[in-house]
Amino acid sequence: MKSLIEIVGVFSSITTFTVLVTLCLSKILTLKNVLRLAAVYSGISFGNDLLLNFLPADLNYHFLFSFTLLEYGCFAAMFYKLLGKPVFKNLVLAGSFMFLVIVSMGLPSYGSSHFDAINTGSEAILIIVYSIFYFTEKLNSEKMEPIFDSPGSYVVLACLFYLAGNLFLFITSESQNASMWVINSLCNLVRNVFFIVAIRQCTKPIKRQITPISGFTGFVSR
Repeated sequence: MKSLIEIVGVFSSITTFTVLVTLCLSKILTLKNVLRLAAVYSGISFGNDLLLNFLPADLNYHFLFSFTLLEYGCFAAMFYKLLGKPVFKNLVLAGSFMFLVIVSMGLPSYGSSHFDAINTGSEAILIIVYSIFYFTEKLNSEKMEPIFDSPGSYVVLACLFYLAGNLFLFITSESQNASMWVINSLCNLVRNVFFIVAIRQCTKPIKRQITPISGFTGFVSR
């Protein structure tokens, strides 16, 4: 079982690095700022995986605490750029302020030898809520565009599946067996696959809508 966990963990880290390679080798046409944030996050995540494997175990929780802050910052910034309605953008800002308050309350325990379930659980819940904002906005949009024709939807799915899949693990980490953390690696894999799909989607030219003009038998693109 231990060997299986290690194999899944290594493969998860490799796919995280693959996100960076895919982005570097792709000519991005849309969502450049969002995908740059995804690349920054993937780099941080890959670096965090390496540090956790090579540094002493008593330093792991220091890095996990800091990683959670950086992870939330990248995800929240992506949602802020993806959302269009000012009310949802303001709610992301309000949620981020609330997250900082929660983190500040946990600072006295920084460096302790236990997993910080409060910060990670709060992060997961907030990102799930932001995902609901995104899909609500898409479903209520006047443009009759299929949701999954938008690369941004795959970015949102990456964040949603990763944190929704890990939520139970995060909030019950103290009572879980170490083997249960294979769930985290599998969720990382799903996240990375969606990021790569989003990158590939953003390399395709934007489809032009063809609409008829009154008084003409032809069509014009817009």
